[in-house]
Amino acid sequence: MNETLKKILKFFSRSLGFFFINSAIILILFAFFTYSSINNLDSLKTSLQISVQKQISNISYNGITIEEYCKLKPQDENCKQISSLSNNPEIDQAFNNVKVYQSYTVSVVFIAIILFLLGFVFVYLGTSSLLIASYKVSLNISINSLLATIYFNFLPNIIKAMLNAPRFQDLTKDAPKEYINEITNVILTWIKIPVSATVKLSIILTGIFLVIAIILKIEQKKRLKITK
Repeated sequence: MNETLKKILKFFSRSLGFFFINSAIILILFAFFTYSSINNLDSLKTSLQISVQKQISNISYNGITIEEYCKLKPQDENCKQISSLSNNPEIDQAFNNVKVYQSYTVSVVFIAIILFLLGFVFVYLGTSSLLIASYKVSLNISINSLLATIYFNFLPNIIKAMLNAPRFQDLTKDAPKEYINEITNVILTWIKIPVSATVKLSIILTGIFLVIAIILKIEQKKRLKITK
């Protein structure tokens, strides 16, 4: 009965440990992705402004381009609205408000480190061996990092599918289709940079912890031979 109880407790300890470790890896990767995304916001803002100017330059008004018309009549209410699209303090403030969240990623990483350490302790208690616990944790991290690589590679396609979803199309049905397509392309181009950086980090983690797992497995087999 005692042996059965021990096995059950060890199983729950390992399960809880891996849950904490998996959560830590997810938090670290998403914190890195969020940090990279926010760090690249200025590029998004510039691309959106260029896109808006490009779309405006294609508009004709009274037989001339809207840019030429606004040069002749800058006091026109429509021209003022167009001008505000390029120099809108509310848009600048919105981007600055998002940048504030970049500092929170440090706190998320700190929480992830705590979860990782707790997870490792629980896995160790569930295996009663530092070597086996280290091997299992290393293998688990390499597998989860590999899965993260696959997920982040598909993320742009997921975002594209969301932007092409009927619900989003209904929200933007009053806007010209070419404008929406242009903005969608800008967003997808912007998101590729943090996605690429996060995929590289995931690949590095996969490689490092896979090598560690292999080394620990070899060491484990060596100790088994010595014991025999």
